[in-house]
Amino acid sequence: LISLRRSRMLRAKQRKVGHRSVNTISSKRHTKPVNDDDTDDSKKSRLINHEIIIVCIICVVVIAVVWFWSTILPLYLSYRDTVNTPADLPPNLSNANKALGLQSNQRDTLEAYQPGVHTIYVSIATLGDHACPLTINNVFTKAKYPHNIYVGIYQQNEGDDPDCLAMLSECGKTETHATLGDISTLCAMRDHIAINRTTIHDGAKGPVYGRYMSMKLLGDKKTDFICMIDSHTLFRQDWDEFTMQTWFGVEPNHEKAVLTHYPWGAHELEKRIKEKNPHSYHICGSVYEGAPNYMVRNANGCFAKNAVKPVRVPFFAGGFSFASTQFWSDVPLDPYLLYIFNGEEFDIATRGFTHGYDFYSPPVDIVGHYYDKGPKRRSPHVGSNAESHSLRDKSEKRLNYLWGLWETRYPAMKSLSKAEIAKVAELRDLDKYGLGKKRTLEQFWKFAGIDPYNKNITVFKEDFYAKGGLEYVPYNN
Repeated sequence: LISLRRSRMLRAKQRKVGHRSVNTISSKRHTKPVNDDDTDDSKKSRLINHEIIIVCIICVVVIAVVWFWSTILPLYLSYRDTVNTPADLPPNLSNANKALGLQSNQRDTLEAYQPGVHTIYVSIATLGDHACPLTINNVFTKAKYPHNIYVGIYQQNEGDDPDCLAMLSECGKTETHATLGDISTLCAMRDHIAINRTTIHDGAKGPVYGRYMSMKLLGDKKTDFICMIDSHTLFRQDWDEFTMQTWFGVEPNHEKAVLTHYPWGAHELEKRIKEKNPHSYHICGSVYEGAPNYMVRNANGCFAKNAVKPVRVPFFAGGFSFASTQFWSDVPLDPYLLYIFNGEEFDIATRGFTHGYDFYSPPVDIVGHYYDKGPKRRSPHVGSNAESHSLRDKSEKRLNYLWGLWETRYPAMKSLSKAEIAKVAELRDLDKYGLGKKRTLEQFWKFAGIDPYNKNITVFKEDFYAKGGLEYVPYNN
């Protein structure tokens, strides 16, 4: 504005000087330049005008960029993560870790339990599950610190499958839901819930992919812990504090601990918590599925009464896990494992163990799981066409390649180059979803009592688990 005012003053000056400099030549009037100073002033005026235009253009561009960055881009990112999942997996997920935005507060809060301080993200993938609304309400109503709980839901529904958050329409009208009971806490925490709604046809690509998509809903939110559960789960009272206290009590290194197991029936949760000698359900062994991929999976459940502490086991369970957010940053879910059911848990077990983490089965029940007696839900074995069968086969071969079992499992293809193997097995981004370097894969198989070459397994005894389970395997940082 100052420059504009100065420009106007210069032009006014020029007009006055020019008026005084008019001479009559012959019969025509002609105005000639007064002097060099007047010419210089005119040039300065033009330069100032150009400067004003340039400055205005720069300002408009800067304002537009700032507005786009602060307004349009966040809206687009929010929309992208909440719309229906595309039919096909993106061709390149090399930035998948970054996309998850998994971060831990890392403010020395994980050295010791601090009541009311730690935050938990509850990750849920649901597949036409009629128990989902009950689970979501239970997450908050049974928490001691519900304001520190955040939930992400990847909902895969079809037909008359209920929406996991349908009950939120009752918020403000009533505090008591017809089937869920008290929903006042849930309504107060509704802003702590993110959901991605898709159809089974478009978005159901197996449990690993579903859990991966629910993890993405955490976005850039920083939490201390992630609790991954099935959508047919009930919690004990004050489950958040109880679980954190159990986690912080793990020795020798709680920050590298993962609490995980197959929960017992939800309909018996309250009764089991009140028992004189409460105990929990554990995974005590494994089994191999059929040829040609021979996927190893969890099996041989058992009870370990009077367990003295969390039981160190070699098994990871997808139905319930509780770990630091850092764990899922170091060992992210592999979105290339499509339509796979057997082998998915040993993928996390082998990668977690080699990254220096250990798995512990809770000594008493934290949650209960609806099985056959609960509300109906769809089978997790999605995909029954030729394409899904092919993708599942490639996913299972991906695991055998990761575990160094290619020549053992497929002797007829042992001479193939990596490029040729990539035609029959999914090998993209294995460096990002691969094994760690803290421990070796051979150490894991020995630790778990598994011989993958001869397909032998070990079933651990209940009394052995009651004393604390397997010996800790040390490593050098």
